[in-house]
Amino acid sequence: MSQWHSKRLYRYLLVNLAFLHLVFTLLFLCVVLLSNVWYFAPEWLRLGISVKHIVVMVLFFVPGALLQATAIAVTMAFWVGYGRLQFFKEIDAMRTLGFSSYQIFRPLLHYAIFWMLVVSITAFAIYPWSMHMFKDYYTRVLTLHVSVQKHGVQKLGETIFYVSSNRNEWVISSQEDGYQRIIWAYQSGSDIINDVRILTAEEVSILLVDTKNNGKQWHWGEASEFSYPLIFDIDSQSYNPYDLLLFKELLAEAGKLWGEYQKTIERYKHRREMIQEVLSIEGLPDSERHEYELELQNLEKSPAFSVDMVSLLFVVFLRFSHITLIVGLAIFAYVLLEYHQMQRWLIPISGWIMMTALYWISFYLISFRVLRLLWHPYTLLIPITLVYLINLFIGILIWKNKRR
Repeated sequence: MSQWHSKRLYRYLLVNLAFLHLVFTLLFLCVVLLSNVWYFAPEWLRLGISVKHIVVMVLFFVPGALLQATAIAVTMAFWVGYGRLQFFKEIDAMRTLGFSSYQIFRPLLHYAIFWMLVVSITAFAIYPWSMHMFKDYYTRVLTLHVSVQKHGVQKLGETIFYVSSNRNEWVISSQEDGYQRIIWAYQSGSDIINDVRILTAEEVSILLVDTKNNGKQWHWGEASEFSYPLIFDIDSQSYNPYDLLLFKELLAEAGKLWGEYQKTIERYKHRREMIQEVLSIEGLPDSERHEYELELQNLEKSPAFSVDMVSLLFVVFLRFSHITLIVGLAIFAYVLLEYHQMQRWLIPISGWIMMTALYWISFYLISFRVLRLLWHPYTLLIPITLVYLINLFIGILIWKNKRR
């Protein structure tokens, strides 16, 4: 076919794909943003925060919503767009006119690469910056509505503010069953300011607050009886201290943690050498020798990664999962256009399915810990289950149409 016809086909397929992607993206963005409004707005309204401020704060969630919506929206756009073309035998007509599989597939490939770049920038730059701005804006808005004459307690509705005198640090808690369950804490790095205890994220998981003496008495206790986590930490969004880091900061933090891991290995090595020297001493008591031998056996194992390293790897994996899904989608699309290569592409298909499952499982777990939804956890799986049922139905139609 001529270059002019090829460009017209490219433009036709690309516009069709982009339009459907826009529709599904707006749909999923609305769902995600409305879920945030559903949870946060009632509490914010009780605090006296205006609707204008609520609208602005919800807009800060758009980059995160875009991350959640893009992969599945592109998938839906492909299934509906290319599925319709296959169902009405338009792809067969294109082949009859002399267009190759690559010419039919190329618009989706370019579209996937473009959105891969958009998602990368969003995940490692815009999203962390947006959440940082949300925290600052939220702090300023709260400052407007929390009057701080002296350090102490101010009750607004069922929410109690323990406020320090410098207007920058406070703990917000809600009263339940004789205790005050902490739902947000500003990490100050300080211990006690004017008799007000500022919590860190590590402490909150096991800390309960005594209601006596205006919150000045604190005691430690297990918090396992609570069905949801005690803290919604704006810095983390997922109880993870690295979730707001930009890409360069992620690399720097990874380098730092890797350096600490290497130092741990060196300490293990030095300790092993020292124990071996001790064991070489003749006349060492059997009890001490046995203890040293046990320690040496433990030191022969490589030290486990720290919790911080695991958290960092999890965040990187979660952010890259959006990108991997889009790249996998492009591979999957080509397989659907070339059924005779199905066996050759079995591993990429399996990888795409596994990554999809891992992504949605992690999204499901994190969403629950952060949002503390009021309905049953399994309801989160309903939207994605319906989407994949639709995908399966359209896939069956394409397969039956291809066999004919």
